[in-house]
Amino acid sequence: MRTKKTNVAAVIVADLHLRDSVPDCRTDAFLEKQAYKLDFIRQACGGILGQPDIPLLIAGDLFHHWRPSPFLLSMAIQSLPKKVYAITGQHDLPYHNLNLIQQSGFYTLMKAGILKSSTNPFFFAEEEKFCVAGFHYGQHQRALSFKNPTEKPLIGLFHLFTYQGTKPWPSFTRPDASAILKSLPQFDLLIIGDNHQVFEAIDKSGRMLLSPGCMMRQSLAAREHKPSIWLWIPGQEPERIPIPIQENIMADVDHVAGYDMEAYAQKLGDSFLSHKLSFNDNLNAVLDEAEANERIRQIIARSMEGNKEGNK
Repeated sequence: MRTKKTNVAAVIVADLHLRDSVPDCRTDAFLEKQAYKLDFIRQACGGILGQPDIPLLIAGDLFHHWRPSPFLLSMAIQSLPKKVYAITGQHDLPYHNLNLIQQSGFYTLMKAGILKSSTNPFFFAEEEKFCVAGFHYGQHQRALSFKNPTEKPLIGLFHLFTYQGTKPWPSFTRPDASAILKSLPQFDLLIIGDNHQVFEAIDKSGRMLLSPGCMMRQSLAAREHKPSIWLWIPGQEPERIPIPIQENIMADVDHVAGYDMEAYAQKLGDSFLSHKLSFNDNLNAVLDEAEANERIRQIIARSMEGNKEGNK
């Protein structure tokens, strides 16, 4: 990493997906690599650039599951930098429901003062440099009426699946990155997590929407991805700083038999579900229509059992 860089106002990341299970496609010491990347982020925020206590902005999905183990909570407490502004992604929330945030590991870190966040959309002023407004998963519509009460540059944190270029699948109807940027002119910089790919949209005035990409390569779809942090200086485009990675550590097997589970889950959510059937009947109907194999069905069943245990 380059050292002695001045005027960095924030370090930007998204989709860390901290977990203590190992994806089937990884053949290396996956847990150690997670710790290494957290240390890389902490050093970037903690002085290696010549500036101490640079704020870290996280655009959702800090954890891979809303109920992280004590091991993962300890890792986060020990490794996250001094100043962290973060929103939740769907993986951070029980049943993707913000009303249940108090059951989550994210909420534990928030109450412990490790994260600056709130159960509602939040607004913080970072000294004299900038302001940040955070909108948790499912709250993006509330940003349309948000106004910047200051003259400082305004950053918006969102966790919302969008894209730039080719649609992720033909039936996808949500707006692309350029349309979202146009709809939110009050923000100088939009940071959007959820799509694990790196892309950006820039308007004529120089305002930008940035998708930072994910931190860990957890599926074969991410084989060519280069995990990175982003350094932001007010008035400039964020600068990408790749995190050193080891090549050739991805096995030719995915965690769910070749499926892109993010896209697959999205398709499930967009599918027609009959209100006349039970949840299990609806789920089985969708899986039958998608011709899901037995391995996918078993993974979904284990996930549902885990959620049941969390409600006991």
